[in-house]
Amino acid sequence: MTLPFKAILFDKDGTIFDSEAMFCQSWVESAKEFNVHFTAEMYDQFVGVRADECYRRAVDIFGKDFPMDEFKVYNRKWINDQKAIGVPFKLGFQAFFEKVLASKLPLGLVTSSTAEATRLSFGPYPEYLPHFQVQITGDKVAKPKPDPMGYLMACQALNVEPSQALVFEDSTAGITAGLEAGCQVVAIPDYLPIAQPLLDRCAYVLESFEQADFLLNT
Repeated sequence: MTLPFKAILFDKDGTIFDSEAMFCQSWVESAKEFNVHFTAEMYDQFVGVRADECYRRAVDIFGKDFPMDEFKVYNRKWINDQKAIGVPFKLGFQAFFEKVLASKLPLGLVTSSTAEATRLSFGPYPEYLPHFQVQITGDKVAKPKPDPMGYLMACQALNVEPSQALVFEDSTAGITAGLEAGCQVVAIPDYLPIAQPLLDRCAYVLESFEQADFLLNT
């Protein structure tokens, strides 16, 4: 059996972890603490965007005199407290990941989160992170998703052509990054719907990892 790819790359939030709803709640609760208006719908613009950019955009929402540094401290603590408890995995991920490990394919993690935030996400699940031979975090790239830089760096580190890499993504920004890198993208939409023209460019569109086993059997 010869698979049509030589490496597998995973996004983290919204792909491995069911975390976007938690991030949304963190912003809503933090805004309440600081007596500013922020709704779940307003969080939509932050999905798939790394934290520093989210906070920069929030200045435009809350005003330039808003105590953003204090807000960031409160917001990060709220998120980190939730991560310490353990953010749930996306449906079917754990079983699929076991099959991926059995395939012996090189694995990479490409996330907009920082290295520290990534460590905290996997904190309650320490057996997972060491399996990713390459970990491209948001603080290692000059240009975040939807720029393809992170995926190109991961492919280079794993010594595979982008066309030989299978990417799992959930968001518009992440899917765009994988496609622009030239990778084979598997879209598993999460928090927000993905525009059909973008989905049409993906190699596969699945509802969950429960549908992904066939990828390892082709």
